[in-house]
Amino acid sequence: MKTKSFKETVQEKLKGENGTNVKLTWEKVRQIREKYNTGNYSFAKLAKEFNVGNTAIRHIVINKTWKEEPEVI
Repeated sequence: MKTKSFKETVQEKLKGENGTNVKLTWEKVRQIREKYNTGNYSFAKLAKEFNVGNTAIRHIVINKTWKEEPEVI
């Protein structure tokens, strides 16, 4: 098994709410996904509401960023 490098360890710790320039929280990310899934909100409308860029919203919606950890049962 490969051990993580210092860089990988730091990057892991700075994900999500632990990042340095964070504008969103997990609560807001879940709200974004819920609102988008209703079909009543565009990326642009959500970006304006949450004060982030369209690309940030798109990445959240497609789970490229702010990935939920699977629940362990």
